[in-house]
Amino acid sequence: MNHLKALSKHYIRRVLNEIRYPQGKDQTLFINSWSLQHPLIFIEYEFKGLHYQNKIEFTDLTEDDFKSVDADTLNLLVAHIAIMMSNVFFKIDHINRIECRFAAFGPNWTEFHQYLLSRALGEFKFLQGLSLHHPLTVAGNAVCTEDTQLPLREFNEQCLVMNGGGKDSITSGELAKQAGLPFAWYTVGLNTVRKAVIDTAASGDSLSITYKTDSKIGTDAKFSYTPIAGPAFISSTALLHAYLKGYKYIVFSNERSADDPNLIVAGVEINHQYSKSLDFESHYRNFAQSVTQGGVHYFSLFRPIYELAIVKIFSQYPKYFDKFISCNIGISKNIWCKKCEKCAFILLCMGAYLDDDEIVRIFGEPLMQNQHIRKHVMRLCSNQTKAWECVGLQDECRLALRMYLDRRPTEEFSAAPYRRDLEKSCAGISVPAARAEFLSVKPEGHHVPERFMAVLKQACS
Repeated sequence: MNHLKALSKHYIRRVLNEIRYPQGKDQTLFINSWSLQHPLIFIEYEFKGLHYQNKIEFTDLTEDDFKSVDADTLNLLVAHIAIMMSNVFFKIDHINRIECRFAAFGPNWTEFHQYLLSRALGEFKFLQGLSLHHPLTVAGNAVCTEDTQLPLREFNEQCLVMNGGGKDSITSGELAKQAGLPFAWYTVGLNTVRKAVIDTAASGDSLSITYKTDSKIGTDAKFSYTPIAGPAFISSTALLHAYLKGYKYIVFSNERSADDPNLIVAGVEINHQYSKSLDFESHYRNFAQSVTQGGVHYFSLFRPIYELAIVKIFSQYPKYFDKFISCNIGISKNIWCKKCEKCAFILLCMGAYLDDDEIVRIFGEPLMQNQHIRKHVMRLCSNQTKAWECVGLQDECRLALRMYLDRRPTEEFSAAPYRRDLEKSCAGISVPAARAEFLSVKPEGHHVPERFMAVLKQACS
């Protein structure tokens, strides 16, 4: 999709929404209360007199873990989770205020949640034709003028490594081993793929949660697109685990290209991967450091490198090739959908380093022979607007395609796009310059502790 077409759709929807759903002055989402019925936490929300209940199952936290902190501290930790989970309610109606009725917090909490939620909702607002500039207010049950901190706790030199079932989190786990620190896989939704990753790694503890949002959110919705909970929500539950269990490091696996926005509209960056970006990471890192008084360190291990460099490391671990799934559409079914831009991008990156027998081991077939996938490849290398998926930069895709084709000098296709079309898509790329950019470790623009940087540099060398 080009910029003009995307913008036209946005503004047409915006006009229609202003006619159908005029925004009222008071559009407050209340977070009324929460309760613990171990291992379940129930969070009660209210909007315009309608009541909703979301629930989270903390399988690996004991009742004693919850009792190890006082009620006010637990209220704050759950309030943070409840706020970060609240974006799923924005499909119901225009919401301009979130008020938590069971916790009081200072400006560091208020400003942090307002900023991050507003930015994380950018894609939802753009695609649904909603104003990108309406302010969002977040408040507790009392006004506090001083920053809110949690009581000091002891944190040990151990890591929570986020496990999404894909190659990036697998590679982080392997590098965490090399760093010599005890670690636990942290999984939201322990499905077949994510369990296979943990079993194949044969190291690290396992902590997991499951969650369910109220089904009435969908039935009461005015807007079709659901802003998923995603990394923001995962971060908030990981912070609870880290604080109660004493984990010093929360480790994500978000790469450098996640910073690249899909569009800039009226001065606002619209980024499908905002919750994986450096801006999100920096704000969450500062928040975690502030509220835990320096106890928890939150960072993305792969912020200094691009996806092609991650895959170069991952390609050294063939035991995972038939275990991982990096397709967002298919992962819940333990399959690659073989139809989306993400599948096409992963094929490009893996094919840059692996031969066809290994590609078949991953995807079950020589996937570049799939005409639909080749069309996605063409678009990844040429479209003006970046796909609404977790994919790399355009020049990164061109380099990956060049490397893929060079590895297979005789591969041809029986239908368009033909090899000559793919060759044309990556023509003009300066391979030496692109390799220097996309396969190097960047010294700036990240928060990776030195102990982990040393391991990352060694892996990339």
